[in-house]
Amino acid sequence: MKNQLNENIIRLARARQAIQDQKDAIVAQEDELHETDIYKSITLGRERLTRLSDIEQETYNTVKELALSIYAEEGKKTITDDVKIGIHTVFSINEELAFNWALEHKTALKLDIPAVKKQVKADVVVDGVTTSKEIRAKIATDLSGHLDA
Repeated sequence: MKNQLNENIIRLARARQAIQDQKDAIVAQEDELHETDIYKSITLGRERLTRLSDIEQETYNTVKELALSIYAEEGKKTITDDVKIGIHTVFSINEELAFNWALEHKTALKLDIPAVKKQVKADVVVDGVTTSKEIRAKIATDLSGHLDA
């Protein structure tokens, strides 16, 4: 599975590089548009850019899914140098109950969501607020080091 992950990281890096190359080519072509008849080429370039963006998004999702699968199997948060796992607290807040709690504890004139989250993180029980853990894959933005692979 790690080979498949590495292959997809390389594919993602190449897709991102191709997107940047295509964007650069479009900008260069647009500069000449007013003097030449290259509008059709720009249109085709934008269509290619859309397809490349779709490939990048699909591959990004695949890398995330593979990383989460590897994390589930191995329990390690660092999958590769460019792919890491984060565990985030997800809040579900019943604003009416939480606001009533805040009023009872003399902490607000209006519901201050960040303050409520801070209290909950400090293990204070707040009516109307529950938390869960959400595991997320984080993929580095710059994958250009994989383009030589």
